[in-house]
Amino acid sequence: MSVDNSPSPLINSHLSVDIVTTTEGFEAIHGQWDVLFQSANEAKVFQSFTWNYAWWKAFGLGCDLAIIIVREKDRIMGLAPFMVRHRLGVPQVEPIGSDQYAYFGVLIEGDRQDVIQAIGDCLNHTYPSGLIHFPYYNVADSSVNILGATLAAAGWREARWQRNIARCVLADSNYETYMMTKSQKVRYNLRREQRKLEEQHQMDVAHFFGSDIDDRVILRMANIQKRSWLSRRGADTVDAGALNVMIRALGREGMAEVFILTLSELDVAFILNFCSARCAHCISIAFDETFLSLSPGKVLMSICIKTLLDRGINAYDFLFGDGEYKRFWANRTILVFRSVCYRGLRSWVLSWIPHRLSGKLARYDLLRDFLGKARSVRKKFLAKKDRMISPGSQK
Repeated sequence: MSVDNSPSPLINSHLSVDIVTTTEGFEAIHGQWDVLFQSANEAKVFQSFTWNYAWWKAFGLGCDLAIIIVREKDRIMGLAPFMVRHRLGVPQVEPIGSDQYAYFGVLIEGDRQDVIQAIGDCLNHTYPSGLIHFPYYNVADSSVNILGATLAAAGWREARWQRNIARCVLADSNYETYMMTKSQKVRYNLRREQRKLEEQHQMDVAHFFGSDIDDRVILRMANIQKRSWLSRRGADTVDAGALNVMIRALGREGMAEVFILTLSELDVAFILNFCSARCAHCISIAFDETFLSLSPGKVLMSICIKTLLDRGINAYDFLFGDGEYKRFWANRTILVFRSVCYRGLRSWVLSWIPHRLSGKLARYDLLRDFLGKARSVRKKFLAKKDRMISPGSQK
């Protein structure tokens, strides 16, 4: 494990702070990270060792590792998984995973504001100037607010703006009680649509969890995607790119699940979730557009939500965007913000280009679509470039 041995003067005496900067050091804290993840309040799958390590191994080339760990009497009380890119000589610190689905939040045990402040003090001490970028975070997450306040007290400037919204199902009861919040007409139509499917076809729903998600299941999902609206958008299928890496890694740890709806032995719709103890995230959903009139996606989603609530998962997050199906099922809305903290002239420039500028331009639909396509082309180019580089060059 690589450690920054220079003391930070603002860190409380009962806490010690290390910075892990090597992949070997990353691997060494696996067990302690898992213990903290299990004990943390409402930890998200994006805060798990498995998600962060899988992303780092697959896509961390060209970045420096900077996992900040706070200990109290040799026990890890909190950590923030950062990585560092250097642009124009300026260190840009951001969460591992960057903007690929990851809500950022400091992983802490209990309500330890002093731990979060220690992480902020460490950032300030380690980077006298630079840029700290939080691509996606829940505006209600106090850890980001405390980090920002700690950095502001040390002379950093901050800019934040609403990036998106996320809709979710939040229910402390069973499926039947949750559905009673819907209108009688909605409940009737949903039952009618399921009966219609069952009358016209032999309907089956397969549920794959954890290690059951193998190459065959991933290929079945990809084939459905190719017959869905996602193919028209040019989106990557689940058997390629970053998502494939995450599915396999999280599946091995029991943190991924797949629902596949079959009509007359033909795969028609699927839902892919990433799960932690009390929260699930809808990562991908698609259905064969040939069966659009039969609403296979809606029927499968009702089965998925029922399964999750019956299992004791009380939060189902549809992630970013305001799709029609998300508005139909969700009963809560999360404001998703983006922020940059900066200190120094060059850091101020980089806070605008591309971060704050892209945030302003994305308010316009045509520009947002153009930026989305540009990012897609860039990701494909970088993925192709990474495949050409030997894995042995990974830090």
